[in-house]
Amino acid sequence: MNKKTFGFIIKCLNIIIISLFLFACSSKKAGNTDIIGFWESVGSPGSFYSFNQKNKGFFDSDGMIMNFTYKIDGNKLEITWEGSSDPQIWEFKIVNNILGLKNEGSDAILSYKKK
Repeated sequence: MNKKTFGFIIKCLNIIIISLFLFACSSKKAGNTDIIGFWESVGSPGSFYSFNQKNKGFFDSDGMIMNFTYKIDGNKLEITWEGSSDPQIWEFKIVNNILGLKNEGSDAILSYKKK
């Protein structure tokens, strides 16, 4: 394994550890207005979420933009993509301007930093 690959693996592990720590240590539940704003991916440069006050938003992944509507119920974020009637349910927490998203049925936690 070369140094570049090893460095990449270490960075990925750090992101995972930080995300797990933020999810595990937070006792503050995010409110409906805490999510409003522009969020940039910590692990995947070029990916963004934007949430507005009217329960609408968009996801931008390297210029591919997908619109959605959203609802918040406690620590659950329900996103319904434009053109779909089947919502995605995410568990979420916001700690120190980091949004952690965990999709139901998955152990992966995605992290986004508020801009």
